[in-house]
Amino acid sequence: MDIAHWAAEERARWAPWVVPCPISDEEISKAKDRKHRKARMDQRTRERLPVLQVLTDTADRRRRAAAELLAAAEHTRPGSLIPDTAGALRRAVAPKAAGHLIWAEETSTGRRRKLTHEETEAFWAFAAIEVLRGRGLHERAIVGGVSRRWTGSRR
Repeated sequence: MDIAHWAAEERARWAPWVVPCPISDEEISKAKDRKHRKARMDQRTRERLPVLQVLTDTADRRRRAAAELLAAAEHTRPGSLIPDTAGALRRAVAPKAAGHLIWAEETSTGRRRKLTHEETEAFWAFAAIEVLRGRGLHERAIVGGVSRRWTGSRR
């Protein structure tokens, strides 16, 4: 509640204190700011739109590569080198509790990778891009959002 509201209810007590706002409507108009913001967003869209096909192709390649790697690892015995990785990955020996997960170790560094997670993440990134593209939301939603996640940049 404010004084103007109180003045409407108790005219004798509050009316002397009510005055119009000294700032005119023209001074607080945000139309110019909105137009500039929209122009900046549209310019970003025009700059990033040519990259959309590259992003889509990259997501599809990443999805296919992760699915192929996971399939190759599933048919490899734990402790053996995973085929088609040029000896770079070995299927890790994982505890039985994690039987539904496929792990691999990089032979050069010993770093462990959860291939099931990599494949799932690649699939859902690709699916999100395709759904948004199909709905016509590609300009800001895909190019501005998903690509930032892959590059690690933040706003």
